[in-house]
Amino acid sequence: MDNNPLTYYKTQDTVSSTIGRWMYFIDQFDFKCKHIPGSSNKAADALSRRPDLCALVHSTFGLDKNLQQHFVNSYKSDPGFSTLYADLSSDHPPASNYRIVDGYLLLHTRGKDLLCVPQDRILRTRLLGEYHDLRLAGHLGVACTLARLRQRFHWSDIISDVHRYIQSCAVCHRNKGRHQLPYSELKPLPIPREPGLSIAMDVTGPFPHDRFGHDGILMVVDRLSKYARFLPCKYHATAPELARLLHTGWFCSHSFPEDIVSDRDTRFMSAFWTALMVESSTSMKPSSARHPQTDGQKERAHQTAQMMLHTLIRPDQKDCVNRLPDLEFAYNTSVHPTIGMTPFELHHGVRKGRIFADILLPQAADIDAACSLASTRKSAREEAGVLPAELEDSKGAWRGRRQP
Repeated sequence: MDNNPLTYYKTQDTVSSTIGRWMYFIDQFDFKCKHIPGSSNKAADALSRRPDLCALVHSTFGLDKNLQQHFVNSYKSDPGFSTLYADLSSDHPPASNYRIVDGYLLLHTRGKDLLCVPQDRILRTRLLGEYHDLRLAGHLGVACTLARLRQRFHWSDIISDVHRYIQSCAVCHRNKGRHQLPYSELKPLPIPREPGLSIAMDVTGPFPHDRFGHDGILMVVDRLSKYARFLPCKYHATAPELARLLHTGWFCSHSFPEDIVSDRDTRFMSAFWTALMVESSTSMKPSSARHPQTDGQKERAHQTAQMMLHTLIRPDQKDCVNRLPDLEFAYNTSVHPTIGMTPFELHHGVRKGRIFADILLPQAADIDAACSLASTRKSAREEAGVLPAELEDSKGAWRGRRQP
């Protein structure tokens, strides 16, 4: 054995019950413990080591004459090794970590020589097969096969080559178990029937404090119309403070929703918040832990709001709260790509949010009224049977009668 302390296991004064049972079992056999260093006992040592570190596997790949000539020819045609191989083959080779031994290009690194493998598909495929497919290799995974190869060989794309080879191994696909749970069907949140029935909320921040102590934003988004409210708050506000803000900022103008989607913040999971939602007949739908994609539109609204704030606030960043009304108006009056219209229009019906530039343009209602008045006059003329030319003649005749 290569473990020297085990030779003295019978000379111990006191042993544990586990060691005592093993000693009783070992004493049934007639043998003597003799220490042999591990470097001198490779055959027996391989049985107790990891298969990917076993030295016996390395002896399975032999280098015959045909293979040697194949290596030499591949070195001369390889774009990465051809110049180096020619320089080392000259009469005065340069000083380098590379050297040529019996026609093979070796790289000396970390105290050992690695055989350089040129860009030859046949050579690399044979090496991968020797160190993965043979019985002494055991069809182990990428890490084990890569560790075996790196003990003796060197090439630039060794990691990608090992990955591709093992992924294409039919034996591994048939016999290896899956450690990944099967992917289940996506279960998105149900689509609300109408605006106002389902909202998503979250607190974003912290931002620089304003004069009122606000350093956060309570973001409330209607899940159907995408209408959003950005309410200033304290980032570490308590559950009663957030409930009061949500009541004044949303419930008073949009009524109570049927459900609220939020993350698993301790304030939203507290007993106070839960009791408040029960009293208002509103159900909470917390997202899965560490899965923000449960409500992606809220997370996307966070990014959009922060991007807009960066473009509007002063360099000292102390006017965040003052910019929230402008930010909210710009967000709700822009066309949302999901619904194809502005959140303001879908949430409030036919009313459309206008900016100051829209006041300078002619309104659609005025144009429609003018068109409708002109069409009414035209239809009245047609009903009377008077054509425009006849009307002009009658006007001229009338003016002619009044002349003296």
